[in-house]
Formats: sequence, C-alpha cells, structure tokens
Amino acid sequence: MSLRRCLRRRLRGYVASARVSGAYVGATFDRRRRRLRAYFVRDLRTYDLRAHAGDYGLVKSAKKAAKLYKRAVELGNADAMTQLGDMYMNGDGVKWNKKKAMQLFRAAAENDNAIAQAKLAIYLCEEGDLAGSVSFVTRSAEQGFTVAEHFLGRRIEDGEGVEVDLDEARRWYARAAAKGYEPSINALARLDREAREAESERVAADLLRDA
Repeated sequence: MSLRRCLRRRLRGYVASARVSGAYVGATFDRRRRRLRAYFVRDLRTYDLRAHAGDYGLVKSAKKAAKLYKRAVELGNADAMTQLGDMYMNGDGVKWNKKKAMQLFRAAAENDNAIAQAKLAIYLCEEGDLAGSVSFVTRSAEQGFTVAEHFLGRRIEDGEGVEVDLDEARRWYARAAAKGYEPSINALARLDREAREAESERVAADLLRDA
C-alpha cells in the first residue's frame, strides 16, 4: 500500500469516527478543523517516520518523508520542524540548505521544542554566537533534556558565553549524570580529580613556603 493511500485511509477513518460518535455535533467549523488537524499532525509524525525507515510495507523514501514533514510544518508541528531541519542540514531527502535548517530549528525552538533548542544552541556555538547558544541550551536544559544539561555544564565550565562557575557546571553535569549520561559522569569524575590535584598542589606550595 502506498503512503498516500495510507494517509487517505486514516483521514477517512477520522471522518467516519467523528460521524459515528457525534464528536463534532454542535461544534463550529473552526473547532472541527482544529481537532482534525491535531489528529492528522499526530499521525503524520508516525507516517513520515515509517516512510523514512521503510516500515510496515512502505517504500523507504527520504523524499516522501520530507514531503510529509513539510505538510506537518505547515500545520505548526514543532517535532516536524526539527526533523525537517535535520534533513536540510544533512541533505537527506532534500537539497542541503543550512539556512533553511536553522530557520526550522529556530521556529521549533521558539515553540519550546527542547531538542530543537539544543540543536540550535550547538550550531550557534559553531557560528560563534556564544550568548545565543547559551540562551537556547539553557531553555532546553531547564526542560530536562539530558544532552542540553551536559552541554550547558560544559559552556559554564569553559566560560563560553557565560561566566565560569564550576559549582553551577557541576550542578548541570550532576543532573545529566543522574540519568546515566556517561559524558556527564566522566565530567564530574574529571572535575573531582582536578580538584584533588589542585588541593595537593596547594598543600605542597604551603609546605615549601613554610620550610
């Protein structure tokens, strides 16, 4: 079965279910449209991934997946914005276009998509916009996105776009480490080791001074 037929069947199912259940009785046209749109976006998310991966008998096609993402983007779906942004950034199913990718990441980030905020932060950092990078990665980390928590800890530790604060860096590393994120576990171990070495050097310097 083609992807288009799958979608058409699903949409017909929405309409039939609504008629049988009377879910839309008395609702205004705008309310019916918004509700149907919400259902459609939800399943676009499923079908575009199936199209990309070739699951459930669908022909694997990044181009078809991209078309579905574009339709979902038009409906305001932030997850689709993030996925389509990745495709533009990697030239997967679409022509490589970093500008479009960044626009999509920013649009999704402004809709509080934590993954998009983290991705945008990384690319802004690469472009030298450290303040913008810290702003978006902080928003992502505050939503509990593990990779962002680690990335923010690193920015604070290195003083990139923000003042150095090892205690604050530890706090973000610890949040990610508590969820088993290995880079943060290693970062905490490294900070502990460096703190011990610094203390040993301080003690040795005091001994030499008092000798």
